Amino acid sequence: MQKRQWRRGALSLLLAMVLAMASGLVPATALADGLEEGAVELAPEMGLGDEQDPALTVQDSTYYLEWDGTSFVKKSVSTYENMKDFEDIPQGSQYGKWIVLNKDVTCAKRFIVKQTLNLVLCDGCTLTAQAGVEVAAGVTLNIYAEEGGTGKLVATGDENKAGIGGSDGVAGGTIAMHGGEVIATGGKNAAGIGGGNAGSGATVAIYGGTVVATGGQNALGIGGGYNGGGNGDLTVGNVPMITSADNTNWAVYDGNTRGQYMKKGEIWTVKLTGGSNAIASGTTTQTVEKGNELQAVTYSPKDGYHFESFNPITIDGVTAEYNAEGKVCVFGTPTGDVSISIPDAVADPVPAKVAKLSTKGRPGKGKLVARWKAVEGAEFYEVRWRKSGGKWKMKATKSLKYTISALKKGGAYEVSVRAVAGFKSGAWSTTSRCWLHAPSKVKAKKGAKKGTIKVSWKKDKKATGGYKVYVYTKKGGKLVKTKKAKAGKTSFTVRDLKAGKRYYVRVCPLRKASGKTYAGTLSGYRSVRAAK
Repeated sequence: MQKRQWRRGALSLLLAMVLAMASGLVPATALADGLEEGAVELAPEMGLGDEQDPALTVQDSTYYLEWDGTSFVKKSVSTYENMKDFEDIPQGSQYGKWIVLNKDVTCAKRFIVKQTLNLVLCDGCTLTAQAGVEVAAGVTLNIYAEEGGTGKLVATGDENKAGIGGSDGVAGGTIAMHGGEVIATGGKNAAGIGGGNAGSGATVAIYGGTVVATGGQNALGIGGGYNGGGNGDLTVGNVPMITSADNTNWAVYDGNTRGQYMKKGEIWTVKLTGGSNAIASGTTTQTVEKGNELQAVTYSPKDGYHFESFNPITIDGVTAEYNAEGKVCVFGTPTGDVSISIPDAVADPVPAKVAKLSTKGRPGKGKLVARWKAVEGAEFYEVRWRKSGGKWKMKATKSLKYTISALKKGGAYEVSVRAVAGFKSGAWSTTSRCWLHAPSKVKAKKGAKKGTIKVSWKKDKKATGGYKVYVYTKKGGKLVKTKKAKAGKTSFTVRDLKAGKRYYVRVCPLRKASGKTYAGTLSGYRSVRAAK
């Protein structure tokens, strides 16, 4: 008789463990050959001896409710074993057996089930598994309740272990719940009901009762653990389901909407998208413990791009804002799962082409002065120059004038300028060609005929491009005539001027080099009246 009672005790222990796991309705880790320290195992290889102090005893028939696919059917079991005290249940075979919880029982060790077990939660009785319940692969746990449905299973997993389900990295078995109340809390990285750390979900069916499941840090309430491979199979009937994370009713639940209804306990996910053409300094998808700050992320535009200013975006405690440096910063303490789309960086505008570039040579000082008109939006300008046929040199300036020094007197030089904004450069201006050479002995007198003036200069063999004669109304005034004299000429008569009017004349020698014409330095002004 004692041997039979001892066997019943072991069976009760197995059933209690399975019940805890069933409440979890999640993948349990597969059981290894050796038990972990602090675990209680129900194994088929142990016999029940009459010599043992009975922990389980046969009772009168117990009635319970079972879902038959369309409704709950009242059934009874007469051959079962009574769970007296969870920790006092000896090891023994519980394959295909029944255990009835008819009083409050507490177990400080993790309960590991290795065979098929049917657990009945009697009304008003609570089974507390302080280290959780494990249902390994190949094991089936069926949880039933009496008509009142007030029987309860409370299971809390240690770190990396589900409240009900898997331990570290092992898949779970099959769990079916027909009634009662299950409260399951996972340890860090483990689901409330489901996988342990890196563990995927079990095959779970919830036909009746109430489930409150809270995932540990980084894990789901019901489903896989942290880095778990999947959530397993879940079937839910007309059952009120909540998560302790936010007490949201799970009115609708199926495999396609699983992610919508499974809530993570004490952990928020922050996901940042967008921000094209920029480089993010931090992690754009983060998991943040409740009450902690997000690791700040800064988006810096790539070369040739910039962020346009925008009003701060704040969602559930996380803010993305444009700062004075032209970057986008994301920071804050999330109060829920957050998804923010960062505006894309846009291409910098291309500056317009520099216009009205002019150059003035100073042969005596070996200098050349370039001037140009401002370009809207330009941050600075790049000036390049070279001696005819030589290599380009370049300098940057924010001014609209640049003096090029250390040039060779008599040298022919090319100069061009372009505007720069951000990392975009405009087109180079039309090239200005300057010859560091000035005419000599320039003179001007009235011409032989009415309305004419005669301009002369000393013969210059270097002026292979000829000469240009400029006529103004006054010094620095309006240019009224531009004439060109051929190479070898030493004088030129300007016609069609107003008789007797005073004019101011300048001469510029020209030189040809490498098939291009370079303008020399203008002479000083010469004052003269047109012939009457």
